[in-house]
Amino acid sequence: MKNGFDLINTVRVECHRHGFFMTDIHYSLKEQYAVFSARLISEPIEGLSHSTHLFTPDHGMISGQYGLTKDEAGKALIQRFDDLQGGSQ
Repeated sequence: MKNGFDLINTVRVECHRHGFFMTDIHYSLKEQYAVFSARLISEPIEGLSHSTHLFTPDHGMISGQYGLTKDEAGKALIQRFDDLQGGSQ
């Protein structure tokens, strides 16, 4: 990925292809990955319709945790990104 805009758009397209709507994203251009939260397009916004995922240009969208509330997905997103950042240093 060349820049953040390119990465975010690529993740949005990948989400839509799998029936998800991206709700938040944290990424590392240097390490070439993104961690993001999403919700199923077909499910209501509230409830356990949120999930977290990992995206790499080589592997695409890699599943993570499912059945989360919006708040749980936000916390899991930050934790997963922090874990990956710690592992790459």
